Amino acid sequence: MDVLKEVLGEVKNGKKSFKPTGSSKEQMEDFQSVAKLLIYANEQKFLGSFLLHKESRSGNMWYDLIQANGLSHKGDLFLLSNATESCDPLINEIVQLKPNFYGLGIDLNAVIRWWKARTKE
Repeated sequence: MDVLKEVLGEVKNGKKSFKPTGSSKEQMEDFQSVAKLLIYANEQKFLGSFLLHKESRSGNMWYDLIQANGLSHKGDLFLLSNATESCDPLINEIVQLKPNFYGLGIDLNAVIRWWKARTKE
């Protein structure tokens, strides 16, 4: 699962505005991983235009709105490529997929890495 490609796919399909689903602490924290993905995409020059806003009410300086208008040519090529090796290998660590139940959790990123390594053998 390549989360970056999913987010870029949303931009390509016309989504221009990314924001948290609400203003609670949990919703703001959840959005930070999406914001960091979009910032990474902008740094890699995958986006056509990019505007970033941080809130100041809470004192946490969380990202609360990102405007991304279309993909650049480089972004289109990345989205069409099948190779995920061209992406920074740490990108999948930006989004944490660690559901937990009463303190016991599973790191889904680690499971995915394990599964990919197992299938290559």
